[in-house]
Amino acid sequence: MGQITHLNDLRLFTEIVEHGNYMVAGRGLGIQTSKLSRRIRARPATRETSRFTAPRSS
Repeated sequence: MGQITHLNDLRLFTEIVEHGNYMVAGRGLGIQTSKLSRRIRARPATRETSRFTAPRSS
Protein backbone atom coordinates (compact mmCIF):
# COMPACT_ATOMS: atom_id res chain seq x y z
CA MET A 1 0.00 0.00 0.00
CA GLY A 2 2.89 2.40 0.70
CA GLN A 3 4.06 2.26 -2.91
CA ILE A 4 0.57 3.09 -4.20
CA THR A 5 0.34 6.07 -1.85
CA HIS A 6 3.74 7.27 -3.01
CA LEU A 7 2.67 7.07 -6.66
CA ASN A 8 -0.56 8.92 -5.93
CA ASP A 9 1.37 11.68 -4.17
CA LEU A 10 3.76 11.87 -7.11
CA ARG A 11 0.76 12.34 -9.39
CA LEU A 12 -0.51 15.17 -7.16
CA PHE A 13 2.88 16.84 -7.19
CA THR A 14 3.14 16.51 -10.96
CA GLU A 15 -0.24 18.18 -11.41
CA ILE A 16 0.81 21.09 -9.20
CA VAL A 17 3.98 21.59 -11.22
CA GLU A 18 2.16 21.33 -14.56
CA HIS A 19 -0.61 23.75 -13.59
CA GLY A 20 1.58 26.15 -11.64
CA ASN A 21 -0.58 26.31 -8.51
CA TYR A 22 -2.58 24.27 -6.04
CA MET A 23 -5.97 25.70 -6.92
CA VAL A 24 -5.89 24.82 -10.61
CA ALA A 25 -4.29 21.43 -9.89
CA GLY A 26 -6.96 20.67 -7.30
CA ARG A 27 -9.73 21.51 -9.75
CA GLY A 28 -8.17 19.29 -12.40
CA LEU A 29 -7.85 16.41 -9.93
CA GLY A 30 -11.29 16.96 -8.41
CA ILE A 31 -9.99 17.49 -4.87
CA GLN A 32 -9.99 20.46 -2.54
CA THR A 33 -6.93 22.69 -2.46
CA SER A 34 -6.55 22.18 1.30
CA LYS A 35 -6.45 18.39 0.92
CA LEU A 36 -3.91 18.66 -1.89
CA SER A 37 -1.73 20.96 0.19
CA ARG A 38 -1.91 18.65 3.23
CA ARG A 39 -0.90 15.62 1.16
CA ILE A 40 2.14 17.39 -0.24
CA ARG A 41 3.18 18.80 3.15
CA ALA A 42 2.87 15.35 4.74
CA ARG A 43 5.31 13.63 2.37
CA PRO A 44 8.61 14.81 3.91
CA ALA A 45 7.46 13.77 7.37
CA THR A 46 6.77 10.23 6.22
CA ARG A 47 9.77 9.82 3.92
CA GLU A 48 12.36 11.70 6.00
CA THR A 49 13.30 13.85 3.02
CA SER A 50 13.02 17.55 2.50
CA ARG A 51 10.91 19.35 -0.05
CA PHE A 52 12.67 21.39 -2.62
CA THR A 53 12.09 25.11 -2.71
CA ALA A 54 11.92 27.06 -5.90
CA PRO A 55 14.60 29.71 -6.34
CA ARG A 56 13.38 33.20 -5.58
CA SER A 57 13.22 35.73 -8.38
CA SER A 58 15.58 38.67 -8.08
